[in-house]
Amino acid sequence: MKTKLMLVLLAAVMVTAVGCGKKYPKAGSPKQAVLNMRQALLDGNEKGFINCIDADDNERRGLGAIFQAIQASKNFEEKVTAAYGAEVAEGMSDAEDSPFAALEDAKPEDIAVKEDGDNATATLPGESEPLKLIRKDGVWLITMGRDKPSKEEVDQRVSIMGKLTEVMNEYADKAGQGLSAEEFAQEMDAAMMEARMGGPE
Repeated sequence: MKTKLMLVLLAAVMVTAVGCGKKYPKAGSPKQAVLNMRQALLDGNEKGFINCIDADDNERRGLGAIFQAIQASKNFEEKVTAAYGAEVAEGMSDAEDSPFAALEDAKPEDIAVKEDGDNATATLPGESEPLKLIRKDGVWLITMGRDKPSKEEVDQRVSIMGKLTEVMNEYADKAGQGLSAEEFAQEMDAAMMEARMGGPE
């Protein structure tokens, strides 16, 4: 069974950032907003990732947890690749199938943007589902495009994302430490499943 790391993260919410904390160009266009998201992810800039999202304070708590899980998944894949090879690492995540992976590889000229007043979409190469953006006070932001979650829903998301992050960090350190690739994958699958279900506290 494959551990679907990135699908777990994407199921929680699709987000981006315009850049704050580390200076990025003002997102005066939808494409610049997408490029700033890309840079924030590459920089590991959580503040930049969160502060320019079209989200309220409640949603921002969840976004921070999701960002940490995304960064943990990158570290996990790097360490598993070093320990067991790229084929094993790719078999344990859907990172290559996620819009985040597509974004990191995207060139500005390959991002297809459609504007309609203060709304826009940006489609990444190889992705059928576009990112949705909204312009507020002259700045383009990614919009979640769904009902705002309750405090309880965000609390649950933060808890689950925290457990996923812990598991990925734990198994990143275990990679190559006396476990065969098959044993490692089986243990990781079980731990990830427990985390997705809420785990034990």
